[in-house]
Amino acid sequence: MVEVKVDKDGKVVAYCEWNLLDRNGHFDNKGEQVWVQDIWIHSDYRNNGIIRHFIGVISHKKAPWAKYCKFRRGKHNNRISLYGKGIITKEVHRGRN
Repeated sequence: MVEVKVDKDGKVVAYCEWNLLDRNGHFDNKGEQVWVQDIWIHSDYRNNGIIRHFIGVISHKKAPWAKYCKFRRGKHNNRISLYGKGIITKEVHRGRN
């Protein structure tokens, strides 16, 4: 699945490609894990809360039943980060203040 963020002129400034996985890591439309495959953000829009926006849309609107969010951190030796629903909710709300 793909989420897109556009600016006021309708130009794409960011996108997020994600999927739902079951406990065993297999694709499942009702899975409990969100796997963020790829995020791209235009350089003019970095540090603008766009990642929080994507996580909020996915975890609260698109897949509210999901318990975890996983993604590969390219800047950190490709390690995989796993965040639970509590941390995700806290971070999303922190971005709104």
